[in-house]
Amino acid sequence: MAARYSNRASSLEKFFPNVVLGFNDALISLTGALAGFFVALREPNVIAVAGLITGISAALSMAASAYQQARHERRREALKAALVTGVSYLAVALLLTAPFMACDDITIALTATVFVAVALVAVVAFYSSRLLGRRYSVQFFEMCAFSLGIAILTFFIGEALDEYISS
Repeated sequence: MAARYSNRASSLEKFFPNVVLGFNDALISLTGALAGFFVALREPNVIAVAGLITGISAALSMAASAYQQARHERRREALKAALVTGVSYLAVALLLTAPFMACDDITIALTATVFVAVALVAVVAFYSSRLLGRRYSVQFFEMCAFSLGIAILTFFIGEALDEYISS
């Protein structure tokens, strides 16, 4: 039993970079996209559909990129790396867009999306800090800074584009 657990743990450690790649890319790009959609689209169902289309497309793209990278590095398990990356991206995309599917108030939905993003960062930062021997607070704040910073930037880009196109 201990050997089986050890193999599972080493397999998780082996593919943890792929989990983090899919997770971080989804978190950063989709939180930013949803913030931009919030400003430009103003309809929760439309934001959810746009977010899901963006998330699914990007998950497939990330999986293909992870596969190509693993093949380039001559790693044997390129398909597994692709699946782990794509599935982690898709899982985050679903979690981030869920508030827009569940709530008619877009402000509450965006707030919930930010809370989901921070909760996801907390979980991955915890595991990452343990696995890599880093301080949790550093991991957490660094990941939050990227995710939320880009979301805020994209929110303002959405505002500017909406203003420019609408005028």
